[in-house]
Amino acid sequence: MKPTLLVSLLCLLSLIALGQPAFRIDNLIKDGFFLDKGWKFHVGDNPVWAKPNFDDSRWDTLNPTAPFSKLPQLTQAELGWFRLHLRVDSSLLNQPLAIDVTPIGATEIYLNGKLVHMAGRVSKNPNIERTVAGDIRPIHFVLSQPTNTIAVRYSLTSSNIYIQDLSPFYLRLLRPESFIDILFHNGFPDAIKFSCIGGLVLMLSLIHLCFYYFYRQHKANLLFSIALLVLAISRLMFPLTGPIVLSVTWRTITSFVVSNFHITVFPILLLLAVYHYLQRPHQLFFWLLTISYALYWVAIIGGIRYYNQLAPIGFALAFVSFLNYLVVSYQAIIAYNRQAYFLFYGGLAFLTTAILFLSISALFPVNFADLTLEEQYGNSLIATLMMVLEGLLYITIPVSVSLALASDFAQTSFSLQRKLGEVNQLSQEKQQILATQNERLEQQVETRTAELKASQVQLIQKEKLASLGELTAGIAHEIQNPLNFVNNFSEVSVELIDELKDGPFRQLPEADKEYAEEILGDLTSNLQKIHRHGDRASSIVKGMLEHSRTESGEKRPTDLNSLADEYLKIAYHGLRAKDKSFNCELITEFEPTLEPVEVAPQEIGRVLLNLYNNAFYAVVQRQYLAEDSYQPMVQVQTKRLANYIEIRVSDNGTGIPDSVKAKIFQPFFTTKPTGEGTGLGLSLSYDIITKGHGGTLTVESAEGQGTTFVIQLPI
Repeated sequence: MKPTLLVSLLCLLSLIALGQPAFRIDNLIKDGFFLDKGWKFHVGDNPVWAKPNFDDSRWDTLNPTAPFSKLPQLTQAELGWFRLHLRVDSSLLNQPLAIDVTPIGATEIYLNGKLVHMAGRVSKNPNIERTVAGDIRPIHFVLSQPTNTIAVRYSLTSSNIYIQDLSPFYLRLLRPESFIDILFHNGFPDAIKFSCIGGLVLMLSLIHLCFYYFYRQHKANLLFSIALLVLAISRLMFPLTGPIVLSVTWRTITSFVVSNFHITVFPILLLLAVYHYLQRPHQLFFWLLTISYALYWVAIIGGIRYYNQLAPIGFALAFVSFLNYLVVSYQAIIAYNRQAYFLFYGGLAFLTTAILFLSISALFPVNFADLTLEEQYGNSLIATLMMVLEGLLYITIPVSVSLALASDFAQTSFSLQRKLGEVNQLSQEKQQILATQNERLEQQVETRTAELKASQVQLIQKEKLASLGELTAGIAHEIQNPLNFVNNFSEVSVELIDELKDGPFRQLPEADKEYAEEILGDLTSNLQKIHRHGDRASSIVKGMLEHSRTESGEKRPTDLNSLADEYLKIAYHGLRAKDKSFNCELITEFEPTLEPVEVAPQEIGRVLLNLYNNAFYAVVQRQYLAEDSYQPMVQVQTKRLANYIEIRVSDNGTGIPDSVKAKIFQPFFTTKPTGEGTGLGLSLSYDIITKGHGGTLTVESAEGQGTTFVIQLPI
């Protein structure tokens, strides 16, 4: 009776197992089979669910290889069981097999009711649970029956970091000899890649640190060394760390923060180093970006479990930092900084590489489910190209920075070498001086005699220059007379042509009028040009006469108020005589208690006349350009201060650009059109005030608002 009952029970269990859907594998390919179909899931925790004879037909169908974002029932449950019925071909029985496990969370794996693998610690209590990510380990076993049951006890509580794009776990059935080959293709290239990148960047960091050690004044090397060290640590963390712990602990926070230094720390340190190296001021945008990074770090540390949602902010800040890097480099290029070319073109190379990397990624979408690179991209050439491009993304900017600093260092070395050569040359010259010192002592008498002769020659030269000044004055006077005739007769000739047009011209036949009018127009134009250039020649002659005068004039007590008012009226009425339509508001603010001052009145009057004429010219020019409501104004003020008298001549004209302020007192420098100024007025005025009277002449001006000339005469 008992054997019959046992046989019946076994048959019933077999029927139950056969009645449930199973994942069937007839043979194994080299890369194995992913167990991604036929999984059942149920919320809760019961050890009975690990047994192969448990009926899970009423459980929900759930694919553990789907991303967390598509498994809300799992993330809400936090703890549950997965079950899969696996049916294999008889050729795989009693053969060594392995299951490749890639968990994200805490897992316990049971094969036919027997615990065969643990990753972390499964529990619904966050204080007890220990979760991991990426703990790839093989499960070695031998199957003795065709139908088998795999049960996975799984937990991932809400206290963990959810990386929404990843999946709870992957199981792949394969032969043991294939596991090492797959592990080599999946993990080894990335480890080699990041080790090479981190090693290269670390080497560059040490090189810059050595540069700073030997040349402490160049602090940019230290800043770049720190930035590159941060990037190197971030990349070396990948091959040096084991499985990532997803539980929120200080170890987890440190691991995530350090592994993301290339996004959260390196960009702002690089930007700080570039600002310092290119000697660019830290603008408001830089400080706002720094504060944004600080807030991002606080958010990452305080909300580490929301890292997946915060990560795009870090990428956005890194992108903004990169754009600021390009802008600062380009501004330095505009400022003629040769080393900035390395930084700017390095940034463009980074941008080009990033665009190419993203374009290939879009053309060849990747499934990161533990596939080999050839499986991910479908082509070994594409896989190699992507690896090269990713490496270039990390090293283009560090290498360009290193080239810039190396070029700068080379120029510094070249400059030091050149200065060393100059020092050696000076040393040789000193030795020659010491060798010839005795000879020079013997030649002192001859040298002093030569100096006396040179002084005599200078005195003679000064006499010649004085005679030349007198001759220049005489020649100028002689030239002035015929110039007056030229100017006067050209004006008279123009008037005669006007009379000719009003009289005899009208009596000409209509056929000849056009030709005659053309000739008369040419004559009028020629006479006007003669008169204009004659006036210019006359102005040059007057300037030569002024500069040929070597004395500052006889000084006597002078009422500066009366002198300033008199020359203001002379200048104004002189301009009114040429242009009847011109009107200007004249404002005088004279200090009534001002006492007479020892000055040369003719010289000071000439200075005031030059300043008045310039003021009237400025307001006339602005009147041409301004609106109808513009009212020209020229103002003169006198004031007694502690040790000097101040005279201020102001106008509300066009003003003087900052680019020409330093040149206005130079001889022959003028901003007026050709023929309207000689450029000698302010130069002469400056010499009269500074050399003739020991005072100062300065200018205050705002372009488009007006100009003020300030005369200060010592008492």
